[in-house]
Amino acid sequence: MIPPPVPTAPLIVAATVPFREAFRFWWKLGWISFGGPAGQIATMHEELVEKRRWISNRRFFHALDDCMVLPGPEAQQLATYIGWLLHGTKGRVAAGVLFVLPAAVLLTLLSWVYVSFGHVPAIDGVLAGFRPAVVAVIVAAVLRIGRRAIHSRFALAMAAGAFLGLELHVPFPIVIAVAAIAGAFGARVGVPGAAGRATSGHATTVGEGARSFVLDDDTPTPRHARVSAEGVLRVVFACLALFAAALLPLILIEDMPRSLGDLALFFTGAAFVTFGGAYAVLPHVAHFAVETRGWLRAPEMLDGLALGETTPGPLILVVTFVGYLAAARTIGPAAGVAGAAVATWFTFLPSFLFVLAGGPFVEEARGRSWFSAPFAAVSAAVVGVIAHLARDLAPAVFVGDTGRVIFSAVLFTLAETCLLTRWLSVPWVVLFAGLAGLLTTWNTW
Repeated sequence: MIPPPVPTAPLIVAATVPFREAFRFWWKLGWISFGGPAGQIATMHEELVEKRRWISNRRFFHALDDCMVLPGPEAQQLATYIGWLLHGTKGRVAAGVLFVLPAAVLLTLLSWVYVSFGHVPAIDGVLAGFRPAVVAVIVAAVLRIGRRAIHSRFALAMAAGAFLGLELHVPFPIVIAVAAIAGAFGARVGVPGAAGRATSGHATTVGEGARSFVLDDDTPTPRHARVSAEGVLRVVFACLALFAAALLPLILIEDMPRSLGDLALFFTGAAFVTFGGAYAVLPHVAHFAVETRGWLRAPEMLDGLALGETTPGPLILVVTFVGYLAAARTIGPAAGVAGAAVATWFTFLPSFLFVLAGGPFVEEARGRSWFSAPFAAVSAAVVGVIAHLARDLAPAVFVGDTGRVIFSAVLFTLAETCLLTRWLSVPWVVLFAGLAGLLTTWNTW
């Protein structure tokens, strides 16, 4: 007699994800994406790979690698990319916009509170606690990114050269361009370390073969996501049309305040050099907004960073705060919302262009030294850029009477310790620092 077969766990056949279900997830992600890029990517991996099985582990990191070599916030671009693979145009719009929209609305509201009530003693105390914590966050970013990007003397030279260049007032785009050229040239002539460090790929999650994914390792690329000249041109023309539709009224209508057009042009240019994430481009934004145009003071830039760290969404949304304050001060308080909207729109629109038009080409060229070397050099230079941001902002924190300096130094030390030991994540560090600052104002309550 033949024994009955041993029952086994049924294989789950991959199926399409209903767009309504995906829309609900992207909306939820926009409200819970705290912790900066690392935290946001970890959240997406847990939800999309481990829980929902929408995309395999290898394919998830394959998409992430593409997004990390493109200008722009990699976590938002990753969400856009996956949404695009799953549902085409409507998927990319839903994922990309909903990742940013909740945080942009929150930061606009917080910017209004900051401008309207920023000199209330209790709020002053909270902001005084935020500032040393934010400097600690930036220093921790230097160390974290440095461990990943600086792996040779050549990379160390790129970081030091970037710091020195900014110290000598070389424009940020030129610093990035020189690093990219040096990386390409160094790899071509065989400079040790110039070609970057090879990666071994990302291992497949243990046991992931027991269940199938909607987008599995061997799932063919969806028809709408395949590289084609027609598809690339369609994306480029759509982004250019959206760009022109928003920009032309700002610069051609006579009654439109000139400051809004300036904001649009500046943040569009900044979006094209956001290699290395938000911390890389923020020195450029801070220099222009604080020193060149005088829209903000250095302590206010720190306050904007603190607000960005304690809200969901990509940290580059600090531009929403900068745009609000710039418009409110150059045009009038009522124009703050318009300035926030302009800064946000013109920062993120190029991001959609990069990930949708450039992503497939980046994927095709990955692993070739002539392509990877410039990005490896830029990644190393970003360490020097972020270090320079810390040097620029720190003097605004450690000034004042003796008690205030001691308070800031102690808070900085505690925040840095929590971050380096990973005892607390960034949002909690900043929030607790704000609470400590609030408690110093108890006698004014």
